[in-house]
Amino acid sequence: MESVNVYEKFLTNEICDDILKYAKSNFTLDERIVYSKWHASINHDKNYTKHICELITPISPFKTFHISWINLTEYENNRELDLHYDERSNRTFTIVLTDNYTGGDFIVEDQIYNLNKGDCISFNGEHLLHGVRPVTYGYRAALNIWIKEGAQNLL
Repeated sequence: MESVNVYEKFLTNEICDDILKYAKSNFTLDERIVYSKWHASINHDKNYTKHICELITPISPFKTFHISWINLTEYENNRELDLHYDERSNRTFTIVLTDNYTGGDFIVEDQIYNLNKGDCISFNGEHLLHGVRPVTYGYRAALNIWIKEGAQNLL
């Protein structure tokens, strides 16, 4: 099986709070939420993408990479994310931004990960089936980052 890496306490509580505040104020609603059990918004700010790139560079498995997508997912009231593959991601990073919730375990293939605020999980999103179990109490938010190996093709 391909590698799954968990970085406990990757970000401080303060950085998590700042990311959540920024995302809730600046990301745009993902239109696909109408058809699913999850709630997400998407980043379109290239400067913020550069900021996130700097955060994850120390744990990227690639010397050269670019971010293909950043979103914020929010779960409460039994929201979940069905098992799926990511379309445009050689490596997916999910950073949990909140605590004080029940459920919401992260699943990669058949392995269950109970992540805490500030923890980051990294894996090959194109090849490993993954999702989030229902959040039964509280509010869970996570920043999801898809990267592709190599420089960005601007054509």
